[in-house]
Amino acid sequence: MEIPESDLSEDTDEEIINQLYDRIIDDHRVILESENGEYNYDFFSNKLGNVRILQIVLSDNELSSDEKKNILELKDNDDTNLLLHILNVIEEYSQIMPQNISEYHTMFMIILDIYPEAFIMKNSNDESPFFHLLKHRLFDDTTMYILIRYNELGKIYEILSLRDQEGDTPLHQLILDRRNEFIKFILNTFHPENVARDFLYIKNNDEETLLQLCCKTRLNTEIANLLLDKGVLIT
Repeated sequence: MEIPESDLSEDTDEEIINQLYDRIIDDHRVILESENGEYNYDFFSNKLGNVRILQIVLSDNELSSDEKKNILELKDNDDTNLLLHILNVIEEYSQIMPQNISEYHTMFMIILDIYPEAFIMKNSNDESPFFHLLKHRLFDDTTMYILIRYNELGKIYEILSLRDQEGDTPLHQLILDRRNEFIKFILNTFHPENVARDFLYIKNNDEETLLQLCCKTRLNTEIANLLLDKGVLIT
C-alpha cells in the first residue's frame, strides 16, 4: 500500500496534520507487517509539511521502538535509508530557509533519541546522514548534538572515525572547510587528554592524515599546533 501524496503546504497547521495522522499510522503498520508493501519516500521528503507528519509518526506511543526503527531502516533502490534519502532530497531539490532549520532539527533530534545509529548507516556509495549534516553549516547545532549523544553512548570515537567516499573523516572534512572553531570544539570536548588516539591518524584516500592535511596548500597552523598538543606525532 502506498502512502498517499500530500498537498500540505509549508504553513500546514496541526489540524490538517492530525486529519492524516491515523491513515499514516495504518499505512505504516501494513508496510511493517508485509514485505510486499511499497514505501513512498517522497511523501516524507518533498515538502516541509510532510516532515512534520514524520515527526508525529515517530513521536507517537502507538508505534513500538522496533517499529520506528524499521521505518528508519527502510531503504530505496539506491540502498539509501530514509534519513539519508531526506537529506539527499533537501540538497538536490530545495533551498533550506533559515526559518525552517528548526523543523528539521526537531525531526533529527527525535530520530537521534529513537535510533542514533541511523545517522551513521552507509549506503553502497559510503554516504551517511551524519556526513551530509556535517557538510551543511546550517546544521552545525544538530551535528554538535549528535556528537554529544554519541559521547554519552560511549561511541564518540566510532563516529569520529567514520569515513566518506574520499576516505575523509569528519575532522578531515572540517579541516578542508577551515572550520577551526568546530574542530576545537570536537578536540577539546571529546579528546581532552594529550595521548593521540587512532582516529587522529586515519588517512584518507590520498594517504593524508589530519596533520598532513593541515600542512598542505592552505596552511592551518592553528589546528596543526592543536593536534600536536593532543599528542599527534609527525609521521
